[in-house]
Amino acid sequence: MKEKQYPVVVLVLIGALLVFAFSSNDRSYFILELNGMDDLEISNIIVEGPDFTTGFYMTAQVKEEMSGLKINVDSPVDEGTATITINIENSSSLVLSNMPFKNGKTNYISLNGGDLNYVKAHW
Repeated sequence: MKEKQYPVVVLVLIGALLVFAFSSNDRSYFILELNGMDDLEISNIIVEGPDFTTGFYMTAQVKEEMSGLKINVDSPVDEGTATITINIENSSSLVLSNMPFKNGKTNYISLNGGDLNYVKAHW
């Protein structure tokens, strides 16, 4: 009788592990919200942090699907500083260094006078 129960017990354990794995959200990220850049022809955005580099290519489909310019940036560290580089078609890049971030929070970046500015978040 125990031999017949063994496969069922194993299947139940595997199922429980799969449910736990998909239900736990180990994904850590912070949000960049870019303001005042709707008219720019952004080709890509690169975010470099202490232990990560993430790039976003702005295809026509991506631009259409995005609500404004909000980007989730995966980060293996909970907080730190990052450098944002926004590459613009037929123009020079915009760079913002030493931008503080904290996972789970939104960072507001604005364009003012041709420079990127970090708007201090209220954490």
